[in-house]
Amino acid sequence: MPQLDGCVFSLLHTVVGRLLHFTSPHPDCWRRGPPEHCCALNGDDWSCWDDFWTPARCCQDLVDLHSVPDDLCLGPRPSSMEELVLEEPSKERPFVFLWDEKAGGTTFNNWLLATAQHLRLLARTHISDFGWANAIGTPFLLKTYNTSTLHSLEILSGNFDWSVFPLLGCQAPQRMPACFILLRNPIDRFISYYLERSNRELEGGDSPYRWLSDVPLDEFEAYLESIKTAHLHYGGEEAGLFCNAQNGGVCLLQEDVADDFEAAANPGPEPDGFRSFGGPQNRLARMLDWPQGRLDVAKERLSRCVVGLQNEDADNNRRVLRAFFPWMKEVRFEGHKDDLPDHEKVQASNERNAYHSKASSYVRDHLPESHREAIARFNAVDMSLYEVGLELFYKQ
Repeated sequence: MPQLDGCVFSLLHTVVGRLLHFTSPHPDCWRRGPPEHCCALNGDDWSCWDDFWTPARCCQDLVDLHSVPDDLCLGPRPSSMEELVLEEPSKERPFVFLWDEKAGGTTFNNWLLATAQHLRLLARTHISDFGWANAIGTPFLLKTYNTSTLHSLEILSGNFDWSVFPLLGCQAPQRMPACFILLRNPIDRFISYYLERSNRELEGGDSPYRWLSDVPLDEFEAYLESIKTAHLHYGGEEAGLFCNAQNGGVCLLQEDVADDFEAAANPGPEPDGFRSFGGPQNRLARMLDWPQGRLDVAKERLSRCVVGLQNEDADNNRRVLRAFFPWMKEVRFEGHKDDLPDHEKVQASNERNAYHSKASSYVRDHLPESHREAIARFNAVDMSLYEVGLELFYKQ
């Protein structure tokens, strides 16, 4: 077969994506030297920059978010579980953790950080908010690094959606990222998300007079209706959608987001942190198929990933990690949890304590079945995905 010229292959490989426009960088971007000098640099000499600001962050006000068909990006759909095994991250097979919040990601990222250090891969790693810029949302990761850096990453973890793979320069079979996703029952995930992010006005606000489990069903259902992704009113500063305040305050121009999430004069309900990425509804489906969250697309993509159950089945989750990612030194153990070394017993206990926090545990234990069914309807797509993921997990 004749070899394709690199430029020709790129044209065949890449589907037209989105051209994203970012607002001007924050004045603090320029710590040393005038901006016109720094922006003229070719990337080899960043002498006028501090450790945080780079030309990618400050000077790229226009970036192209490409799209690549999954088969061209990640290769054919795996025909067996063995094909999902990643012996060790590399430039040809980078490791990507797509972090669905409230599913145990913080614990996993601690393991991932320690392992990256052990493998001496920190220079080719990005774990959002673990010593790296807290890039939240795929467009803002693209704004953080230049193309050569993105294409050299071997470990990536953060709150990104499926479109992050083309950013890494995926090109089967030369560069095929491996995917890992942590699952959690969408009902329990909603409860944890609500307790952490809500202003709790449904329970009385700053002076709560009732638990979520005490809210009458009709009132609770009306609340769920008001916080559906399509019903939220966005203020134009929500993380992952419009802005990335945690990563230099950079924002997209609102017209680049308005097709899917329109900013309103009176945002609400709930704070902007609650409304990040469109709120708590069907977050997993939308992560796998941004922003539509189509079940058929999300199911097919989930089957391309190793799935974990950090919160719900920590012991088997460790076994899955050991089998599919043997390079992760922090999760090695032998036999049952009682055979763990003492320090890992403490760590495992802490993981469960984080999951069984008093407020979250009380609400989960006392929430009426009718309320749980209402949350399940609210997260109907993710409930279906969760069942698919459970089957995949126990096959693994």
